[in-house]
Amino acid sequence: MKLEREREAQELKLQTERRATEKKAAELQMQKEAEELKLREASKKADLQTREKIATITETIKHSIIKQSAISQILSKAHEQSKVDVVASAKRQLQERAKLVQLKEQQQQQQQQQHKEQRKEQNNNLNSRDVKFLTAFGLSTIGWWSLKESSI
Repeated sequence: MKLEREREAQELKLQTERRATEKKAAELQMQKEAEELKLREASKKADLQTREKIATITETIKHSIIKQSAISQILSKAHEQSKVDVVASAKRQLQERAKLVQLKEQQQQQQQQQHKEQRKEQNNNLNSRDVKFLTAFGLSTIGWWSLKESSI
C-alpha cells in the first residue's frame, strides 16, 4: 500500500507537473500567438502607413506634373507671344524705317527739284541779262557804227 500511495503520489506529482508544463506551454503558445498577432497588426499598420505615404507621394507627383505641364504651357504661350511681339515689333520698325527712307527720298527729290528751279531761274536771269547786255551792246555798236559812218 505504501508503494501504491507513493506511486499515486508520484503519478499525481507527474500529472501536476505535466499540467504545469502543459499550462506553461499553453501560456507560451498564447504569448507566441499574441506576439504574432501584434506583429501582424504592426505589419498591417506599417503597410497602411506605407500605402498612405505612397498615395501621398503619388498625389504630390500628380500635382507636380500638372503644375509643370501648366507652367510649360504658360511658358510656351509666352514664348510664342514673345515671338509674335518680336515679329510685330520688327515689322513696325521696318515700316518706320521705310517711311523714313521714303521721307528722305522725297526730301532729296524736293531739294533736287528746288536746285533745278534755282538753276533754271539763274539761267533765265543770266539769259535775260545777257540778252539785255547784248541788246545794249548791239545798239551801242550800231550807234557807234552809224556815228562813224556819218562822220566819214
